Amino acid sequence: MDRKAYLGGSDVAGVLNLSQYSSPLSVWYEKLHEQKPKIETSYMEWGKRLEPVISDKFEQEMPGVRCRKAAYESHKIYPYLGGHIDRLVEEEDGSLSILEVKTTHSRNEKDWKDTVPDYYMCQLQHYFSISGLEKGYFAVLIGGNIFKIVKVDRDDEYIENLTQKCVEFWNNHILSGVAPKSTGKKCDCDILKELWTPGDTSVMRGNILDDSASKYLQLSMEKKKLEEEMRWLQNDIREHMKNHQRSESYSYFITQIPQKQFRVDTQKLKSLYPDVYEEVKREIETTPIRVKKKEEAYLAYLFCTTTLLFPLRGQEKNADILKEL
Repeated sequence: MDRKAYLGGSDVAGVLNLSQYSSPLSVWYEKLHEQKPKIETSYMEWGKRLEPVISDKFEQEMPGVRCRKAAYESHKIYPYLGGHIDRLVEEEDGSLSILEVKTTHSRNEKDWKDTVPDYYMCQLQHYFSISGLEKGYFAVLIGGNIFKIVKVDRDDEYIENLTQKCVEFWNNHILSGVAPKSTGKKCDCDILKELWTPGDTSVMRGNILDDSASKYLQLSMEKKKLEEEMRWLQNDIREHMKNHQRSESYSYFITQIPQKQFRVDTQKLKSLYPDVYEEVKREIETTPIRVKKKEEAYLAYLFCTTTLLFPLRGQEKNADILKEL
């Protein structure tokens, strides 16, 4: 089944903006635009390789059940909602349940301590929705050596809300082609660069971006202050630790261990081996956003110019406004 033709379990977290790696905009872009084949990371490769191993371990830990591969499922009312369930579980009483197999880094162990991460919970509830089943499990391998089984029941209220949002997303963005609002995630930054390359040198007029520009400047100033404060704290720590690499208290571990990095001296390479430099160099194009506050004098000049060209106000009213500027 072509993944562009439906919203699957891995899309739902993006549609709901619950994933750190996907967003409504990234799901929309994946469905409607041709993309380069995704490079399979080592995490993705070993996740696939370990799926049958983890499934076998689940059967071992749950005597009396049997797992089997599942076919593609789609929603009975909304056929564009579908997915590939990892495994179907045949219970001792003959009923069927869902098994989702996951592998994750040890740093994510806390996310599985008492519950299931939201970005996985919505996937399983989506599968309940399309399959009609009532019960499911997560079998997760954490850090390569911690195995957990988490039982999850169907939540009809959750499913109703999730399905409604997926249907609205499909109708409002996939069928219409209208892009959803971007987020601050890296995936959205990359997509916006793909969608638009600034080449129009004419000036866009209007105050529609004033709020964003004002907040951007404010955050930039706050960021500079925070960075300065962090540098001060780093220096304070260094002054106290002196030559010690490690510090320990009842609450914290602090380290300052030297680390070496090897980088190419491009100036030296260019000087000694110009042919090699020309062969290996590559052009990197960036489009930085820069925001500056206009000076009050310039605002007054602009206002005067505008009112001369477009005399929408009386002269006395204009004079009063200029006094305020």
